[in-house]
Amino acid sequence: MKTKIEIESKKFEKWVNNYLKSVQRDKIPDALRHITIDLIVKIIEKNPVDTGRSRAGWYIYLDKKGVPHTVSGKDAKAITEGKSKGSFSENFDIYKPFIEIRNGVIYVKYLEYGSSKRSPLGMVRLSMAELSGKLSKEVLDKLTKESISLNR
Repeated sequence: MKTKIEIESKKFEKWVNNYLKSVQRDKIPDALRHITIDLIVKIIEKNPVDTGRSRAGWYIYLDKKGVPHTVSGKDAKAITEGKSKGSFSENFDIYKPFIEIRNGVIYVKYLEYGSSKRSPLGMVRLSMAELSGKLSKEVLDKLTKESISLNR
């Protein structure tokens, strides 16, 4: 399953790199941070929530950058555990700037590949496609509704 997400992330990386070519060099870190924040917010919106553990694994970047967000879930211990599983690294080298977000909650990969009826199409791949303009909101809504009705 890792291969498929790597393929999707390579497509997204290409889109980001093309976008960054249009940005002044000194503005690249800010542009990359904005893209990352937008992506994480989209992922969190799509991440199904019960205890809050898997969703909390995405909060690390928002927390460290002081971005306000709402923590959702009904189990404070699970949320704390999820937050401890999230990590990120960033590098603003002029030749290959990047921000990498990792959610180490063990079952996130299963949520991504459709084991949840609440998010049957995953969250990371859809968010990358949506953000890069490859999926319109209308198409995304239609896909989600069709997939949910098929899983009932």
